Amino acid sequence: MEPIETRSKCVKNFLSSKENLSPEIEMTGRGDWTLSQLHHNLGSGPCDFDEETPAHVRTMCKPMGATNTSVLANFNNGRLGNQISSFASVFSLSRRLGLQAAYPYRTVRLLQQLFDLPPLQILESQICDPCTGLHHVHLDEYNGSPADFHRGHLIHTEFHRGHLIHTEAYPNYVEVYSADLEELRKILKLKSEAKNYANTVHSNIKRKSGKSNTVCVHIRRKDYQSYLAGFGGRSVGVAYLNRAMQIWRRQLGDVVFLVVSDDLDWSRKKLVDDDIYYSPTPSLVEKSKLPRDSVAENIAIEDDILHSIEDRLELGDLLGNNGAELDLALLAACNHSINTFGTFGMWGALLSAGESIFPDNFYENEPPDHRRMKLAKNSNWTFLDVNEI
Repeated sequence: MEPIETRSKCVKNFLSSKENLSPEIEMTGRGDWTLSQLHHNLGSGPCDFDEETPAHVRTMCKPMGATNTSVLANFNNGRLGNQISSFASVFSLSRRLGLQAAYPYRTVRLLQQLFDLPPLQILESQICDPCTGLHHVHLDEYNGSPADFHRGHLIHTEFHRGHLIHTEAYPNYVEVYSADLEELRKILKLKSEAKNYANTVHSNIKRKSGKSNTVCVHIRRKDYQSYLAGFGGRSVGVAYLNRAMQIWRRQLGDVVFLVVSDDLDWSRKKLVDDDIYYSPTPSLVEKSKLPRDSVAENIAIEDDILHSIEDRLELGDLLGNNGAELDLALLAACNHSINTFGTFGMWGALLSAGESIFPDNFYENEPPDHRRMKLAKNSNWTFLDVNEI
């Protein structure tokens, strides 16, 4: 086999011409990918660290020898839910397969915005040239089918040393990392600012409503509908949400709902009742964009449920990214939840450790994430057939 240096170029050069790539992906040798093939398979997650990884991150790196235990990593460039799923998948799979876990700087940097993380092995600080200095092997070639993950079954043991094993573009191996949730919750510990924000919102909602249990309703609509269409799926509607809320009303009695959504305008129109509140995060983000001396600085936000947060600077960088981190903190602080789609809401449910309701049979062909969620057999999760409502 040719040395990898002669088979591939730096991805920085490759990216400028990636539109000319053939859609066919051919394997070289026994499962090694060229960098072009690697990028094609990783979708939007290029193996490209040079422009975004600070120099100080790479100061202690060293070349990886052929006898070193192979590294498991993922290069996705997704948002918060994708990055948490990627982290959890690599964390748990590496244990089961006897590999080193390493996380790209972009993943660690994004997670650090919300979580007080313990020291983690950053890929670029561990290996000097992860893009061109290693043979890249897709996880399926190394390990076989996902059904083998639980057993740590190794198909090609020759890849166990001196390789970088990469997962699919957006890994979410719930059926694997469910066994490590207790430890993952300790690692993914909310920053105090986010925790204080969530506790303030929840306590004020409970105070205003006179209820002692909050059930979060996560509704994802905008960008997910095109993804669902690829599986003959459809976005769940008001009937599913009302049915799920009725289940919680009957089961708990003493309950109030907090709606978190990427489409709060739709949610406000469709879900209206005395026990339904809405995330104040979007209003707080908009307020943060106003000048400090603006008269609007003193406007009431969301029926005063944030009255005890006077200084927006307390939230720091958490107001960036449209407040996604703050909304996830709200979900994590709920007693229980109702979910629609996506890893963002799923992680809100997992971090809260409460019971959660998810939709089912909203598709013609089951999306991989949904299939894996059911494979996890989480005793706290109930799947509600939308065709029986």
